[in-house]
Amino acid sequence: MTVILRHVDEVSGDIEEHFIGFIPVEKSTAEELTKTILFEIDELGLDIKNCRGQGYDNGANMRGEKSGVKTRILNINPLAFFTPCGCHSWNLVLGDAAASCSKAKLFFGVLQRLYTLFSRSSNRWSVLKEKVNISLKPLSETRWECRVESVKAVRYQLQEIAECLEEVTQKSNDPAFCSECNSLQVEILSYEFVLSLVVWYEILVKINLVSKVWQKSNMQLDTALKHLEEFMCWLEDYRQNGYNSAIVAANEIAEEMNIVREFRQCRIRRTKRMFDYEGPDEALVNPADRFRAEYFNIIVDKIQARAEPRFKGLKDYVSNFGFLYDISSLSMKPDEELLENCKELEALLTLPNSLDADIRGLELYEELRMCTRTMPPKLDMCNSLKHLIDNNLTDVYPNIYVALRVILTIPVTVASAERSFSKLKLIKTYLRSSMSQERLSALAILSIEHNLASKLDYSSVIDEFTHSKCRRMF
Repeated sequence: MTVILRHVDEVSGDIEEHFIGFIPVEKSTAEELTKTILFEIDELGLDIKNCRGQGYDNGANMRGEKSGVKTRILNINPLAFFTPCGCHSWNLVLGDAAASCSKAKLFFGVLQRLYTLFSRSSNRWSVLKEKVNISLKPLSETRWECRVESVKAVRYQLQEIAECLEEVTQKSNDPAFCSECNSLQVEILSYEFVLSLVVWYEILVKINLVSKVWQKSNMQLDTALKHLEEFMCWLEDYRQNGYNSAIVAANEIAEEMNIVREFRQCRIRRTKRMFDYEGPDEALVNPADRFRAEYFNIIVDKIQARAEPRFKGLKDYVSNFGFLYDISSLSMKPDEELLENCKELEALLTLPNSLDADIRGLELYEELRMCTRTMPPKLDMCNSLKHLIDNNLTDVYPNIYVALRVILTIPVTVASAERSFSKLKLIKTYLRSSMSQERLSALAILSIEHNLASKLDYSSVIDEFTHSKCRRMF
């Protein structure tokens, strides 16, 4: 398990995430993981009561509502607000969309078969590398971004891949292999597959852009929600108009490759009528309309339906803190509404059955009314906080200062933790298989936190090391 601490720097106002180390765990139960996290926080000299945000992957042991790690932490500190990792949520959303209908499952199955066929043989892989610039990528259950890379490789190199299949077929004498190659050729040179490539690539690229922005260590909840809403608006428009544009793009590819632009004809299923007065169901006769209804609309609707509950928590936090997004614009807000927002935020930041609160709603309201006159316009939460720090106004507006720090501390993703595992693979290779846990974490800290490590005063580090390791001379 890896531990990342997120905080707001009191001097600069920047959002920072720092790698603490790799923690060995013997059991992956929620109880054991909670004990490990609490022990590590205590070892660092920190108080869990001061925690204002927690984020994990979307595993049941981590985000379980009854006995997950986040619930156990919330029982200790109700102000440790939980947000599921946005990138892991996208993985689950797209996984559901990819399995929403038989055509989608067959499409990604063909992509995986293509990769498997070429990767099983170094000779076939060398034939592929000679003709393509972007190599084929395998699919992964835990890393949805691989679907973007896999679709992209086929989307822009379909002609070259078809030629590779033809070449390896001619060189082989294995009937089973030749049959497999011929089956793949028939699939990838069908108009439905080309149209699926266009549709999936356009959707996945848009989601990938949102995910890349979310993975920044200084990402804010309000900015993340803005990108999410922009994508959902695009997806709604794409459902209405995207199919026709995808048809145009697929027609261009089909014309270049001499692919017949027609959909597969399927037998129309007719359901038995139980009563004579029941009217027959109107089946879609046009294959293009049937493809849109049974494939295109289904995957788009599935993404919309799954994304809404997955990111509900993100919207809830922004709704509570959202009025602080542009403080200068609060001068136009009615007094009653602003006061109500401040009181609701005070209630949110107050421990249950206690009078201890991070802020005072009435004082926050008065500070905001004063601050709107001096705050520059169009500043987001992070820049508003920096404005207070740079102008020595943190003591003048203490409630605004605390409220901004709390919302900026809540994580959007756990991408920093995932990146630390990438460093783990680079550091602990088979040549270093016997490396101790302490040395592994130390090397990982030097690598991940190289910006801080480069600023260390080596003379003081050497002096401390010599004092701790000195031997008595006789």
